[in-house]
Amino acid sequence: MPSESQFRPRLPRSGRLPRLYLLAICDFLVSVACYVVAASVLEGEFDLCWLSVNENVWSFLALVILAMQASLLLQGLYWQPQPRPRIAFLLSLVQSQGVALLMAAVLSYLTPGWRLPLGVMALGVALSLVALFAWRLLFTTVFWGMPEFFRILFVGAGPVAKELAAYLTARPEFKFAVLGFLDEAGCAWPGGRPIGPPIGHPGIPPEKLLGPPASLSEQVAQLRPDTVVVGMEDPRGRLPVRSLLALASAGVEVQEVSQLYEAVFRRVCAAELRPHDLLFRRDFAARPGGVALQSVYVNLGALLGVVLLCPLILLIAIAVKLTSRGPVFEESACLGFEGLPFSRLTFRCVETGVRPAEPRQGLERRATRLGRWLKRLHLHKLPELFNVLRGEMSLIGPRPHRVEFAEALAGLYPYYSQRHSVKPGITGWAQINLKRQPEIVDEVTALEYDLYYIKHLSPALDAYILLHSVV
Repeated sequence: MPSESQFRPRLPRSGRLPRLYLLAICDFLVSVACYVVAASVLEGEFDLCWLSVNENVWSFLALVILAMQASLLLQGLYWQPQPRPRIAFLLSLVQSQGVALLMAAVLSYLTPGWRLPLGVMALGVALSLVALFAWRLLFTTVFWGMPEFFRILFVGAGPVAKELAAYLTARPEFKFAVLGFLDEAGCAWPGGRPIGPPIGHPGIPPEKLLGPPASLSEQVAQLRPDTVVVGMEDPRGRLPVRSLLALASAGVEVQEVSQLYEAVFRRVCAAELRPHDLLFRRDFAARPGGVALQSVYVNLGALLGVVLLCPLILLIAIAVKLTSRGPVFEESACLGFEGLPFSRLTFRCVETGVRPAEPRQGLERRATRLGRWLKRLHLHKLPELFNVLRGEMSLIGPRPHRVEFAEALAGLYPYYSQRHSVKPGITGWAQINLKRQPEIVDEVTALEYDLYYIKHLSPALDAYILLHSVV
């Protein structure tokens, strides 16, 4: 999972868009200024008068900077101007400058007349990195008006609410302030009489138990939270509906704990999924238009990949055949789109006679020397490009599961079948997030990431996943 939180206070659309346009335009101008300064320092004659008669240089700079801004856009840094912690934003800027250098290299190769000296390009990237970081800090403080801490008040103290509160409290760099909980169980006295201190609530400090949910209006007037999060485990008959409606009408943001969980962790909260969510909400089923659009650019990408990687695929196939006895490819029966089975192709990485379904430890012991390297470099997945061209897989999507494994998971989790509303992918949202969290191996967390991907499927998210799969 990426380290930065994705949850931010939402401005009204009328107040958000002008600021976003201002941010994008100023980012562009700051970057141009950095390259002009770099050229002036290293070349001497490179000034605005010289630029005015060299239109190709302007075109080159514009395309390079727009590529950098496209990278920032794909990482969500225009709808969220400054992610927290700041080191995460700096790393995102470094990645975007890498995209700018890649665009500069491509343009220099395709159009030799459209290029800057290497020293000017390197110094411009360095200056742009520093200047954009400083400019974004100024923008988020002065123009965007983000609060120093985003204040959250929980109504109810269910397990998910406590998990979120503990996570945010342990990470002050995210700048979230958990004001406390309104919960009857934590504020009751033994026997119903105030003969001593409240019973308390396991996992919550006593000072964070502010009172019962009925006192919501008074607590909001006193604490002035930025958002009220409903986190009751069983809200029936205990939810202060009138107070919540009054607060929402007054402009206070009210949301379910599952919404905050999804925004913070960037995965769906499986513990909060209910049957009516799957029956009556369309969020958890991929939009047909989005799936159709994805199939277009995915097939084009797979075809391009096969053409470019054909020499490497042939070389690996020959190496597999020469270094061990057995077939070049290994087929495994998996469930795909709409639950239909298909044969997933990979390069064979084990000795002949070792069944793929054997335990992981035994599989690793009998892997060929070449197979170990192929797995380490993820090159054993290259034949899956042919599955994509056959329409059985996608470049991006949930990881394909073997038939017997998928049937077992479907029996455990009633919402498991939702992941079959899109094609399985060579890489995906769960894969890039769990790669950063090797300590997490449970299938529930992977399924939460898969459902988040299906819910938010878009070309921008696919591009983000591809970018982070390669880098």
